[in-house]
Amino acid sequence: MIQSRARARVVVLVLLAWLVSHSAWAQDATRTPAALFAEASRKFDEGAATIAADRARGVALLDESVALFERVLRDAGLENGRVYYNIANARMLQGDTGRAVLNYRRAQRLMPADQAIAGALEGARRRVQGRVEPQGNERAGQLLLAWHYAFSPGVRFAGLALCSALFWGLALARLARAVPRGAWWGAGVAALVGGVLLGSLIASERAFQRSAEAVIVAPSVVGRKGPDESGYQPAFTDALHAGLEVTIVEARPGWRLVRLADGREAWLPEDALEAVATLARAG
Repeated sequence: MIQSRARARVVVLVLLAWLVSHSAWAQDATRTPAALFAEASRKFDEGAATIAADRARGVALLDESVALFERVLRDAGLENGRVYYNIANARMLQGDTGRAVLNYRRAQRLMPADQAIAGALEGARRRVQGRVEPQGNERAGQLLLAWHYAFSPGVRFAGLALCSALFWGLALARLARAVPRGAWWGAGVAALVGGVLLGSLIASERAFQRSAEAVIVAPSVVGRKGPDESGYQPAFTDALHAGLEVTIVEARPGWRLVRLADGREAWLPEDALEAVATLARAG
């Protein structure tokens, strides 16, 4: 009899524990992205205020904050520049330069005109050990295409729509002889600018689909001349470090061939880097 009562108590306690945990899980599962964002922000503020005095606790709170911010992105199925910016700030406070640069890049891709993101990204880049600078042709190309990176796809699409409207408006007005012949020059300029903007949008979409840009997140990694750790010699004298930005040229199981900003190439383990573009789309 005593053993039966003991077993009954155990069963009741197990059921109660299951009900409590299931209730907590169900309540958590129904939290809205706004509620998750607010909780993530609270954890971030607490972690930022704590990390100087108690690093272990501060890092743990910031980890919780990042997990909640990432859940906001996952649950919504969309990308948000402000959320990526907050994740990057948390990683920066933790000293994780690689993931800080990665998430600042993701934020900047969605909010290219935001000066706070640009400044924070440059600050994170300055912390990268062994930073590689573009060589002559690469640097000139970046300067020529500065406008392409400075304006979001939404802004460029709005510009394309405006140019299209101007072109057809001026062309139709000229055909109706409602405006002087000089209107053809205006229509031509609108068509030219519109064509450039269209090409820029196509290039952005192709770059997104390729997901070619990536950031090294491993503390340090040896770049090799081939996709094997034991069969190939190091490609460079020095190791590559977290935060270094690269372009993925080729993918093989477990390995990625990457190109550095100065044009050099090396094979890296797949888990040593993460792509800037993600599967979710901007919202």
